[in-house]
Amino acid sequence: SLAARGDDPLVFTNATVYTAKDDAPRKAWMVVKDGKIARVVDDTSDALPPKGTVIDLKGAVVIPGLVDTHSHVGVY
Repeated sequence: SLAARGDDPLVFTNATVYTAKDDAPRKAWMVVKDGKIARVVDDTSDALPPKGTVIDLKGAVVIPGLVDTHSHVGVY
């Protein structure tokens, strides 16, 4: 499991983030504190938190909520 050291936040970098607030995804990094998303910042910013455990998502896609992969492909 991913866990930060002490009170330090988790900082996820190098990801495409869908916020469900904006129309389009954006290249961003995300700060998670106390198990909740504290903020999402455009990837062009150099203002990473001074403390935190940084995790490179290597271009992964981050989306809110649950994705239902249920499919009927190949059933018919």
